[in-house]
Amino acid sequence: IVTRPDGTHCPVDGKSKWSAAESLTGIGGTLKEWLACAGISMDSDPRKLKGSGEGLAPHLRTTGFTAEIRLEYFNKHGIDESVGVVCFVTVHITPVWTIREATDFTQFAALSEGGQQSMRLRTASGVLVKLKVGGEISSFSIERLISFLVQALVLLQIPFYVTQFIAMHGLGFMSEIYRKAKRSQLNVFTMFYSAIARMIVAEMSFRGLVGDFTGRMSSLQGIDKGCLYTHLCDVFHDEISDGI
Repeated sequence: IVTRPDGTHCPVDGKSKWSAAESLTGIGGTLKEWLACAGISMDSDPRKLKGSGEGLAPHLRTTGFTAEIRLEYFNKHGIDESVGVVCFVTVHITPVWTIREATDFTQFAALSEGGQQSMRLRTASGVLVKLKVGGEISSFSIERLISFLVQALVLLQIPFYVTQFIAMHGLGFMSEIYRKAKRSQLNVFTMFYSAIARMIVAEMSFRGLVGDFTGRMSSLQGIDKGCLYTHLCDVFHDEISDGI
């Protein structure tokens, strides 16, 4: 669909709407028709147009210009959803000096000692055509929506807060234990003494397993399978005697 800057349809080569099959061979029109879709003509004053610079001629045909044809594709256009993707074609004119100079030089046969020469310099204004493609193609995907929601919940740490709330208030007696543990204050000195005590208990337990309470820890032998089996039999003596 060829449109004007105000959004109204603009006929080119007799019509403003072109089907996909018709546009395969190109959308042709005269320069006058394309300029009319931009709301100007060759006799318009470029100094009054938006985006024009200084030092321009009083007529667009003298200065030259840049014609940017914009192709914008949309699948949400409000015309007819059954149509699918629609391309809106608009023309935007930017006045700028667009000239080309050509020089012709001719030297005739010498009719006299000085001969005769002729030179002609031609300056022509033209149009620089640019093409710009854009638009917006959008669609709804339930998979991407779910993925977005899940990622957003994870980034916001919602699962962590939900789990914490259930642990603190939804497990009855266990929740009371969790709340007391969370409210307990950290005491480095008390924890240091407790850690030392646990280390000593672990050392004495290991010495009892290997049967050596005098040597240094670095010289103690490890526990082999036979030693481990003997201790396990002692631990489960009653169960083994009962045949469990």
